Amino acid sequence: MLRHVAGLFSDNLNDGVDSIFQWVRMCHAFADGFDLTDAEKVYFLAECGMDIVIGTEWRNEYDLD
Repeated sequence: MLRHVAGLFSDNLNDGVDSIFQWVRMCHAFADGFDLTDAEKVYFLAECGMDIVIGTEWRNEYDLD
């Protein structure tokens, strides 16, 4: 299920700073709405394409130890 939803986000990224900003907010909102653990959020957001779009620094927000 998470992979499917993340794939939808990955396939619907548009061009432009405003679009990317909204896309990032929506991905985070879904990750929070699913009530995921930090590790699950990292998996979900990575599947959405965060690493490709904004780099990997966002991963520092999550406790993976």
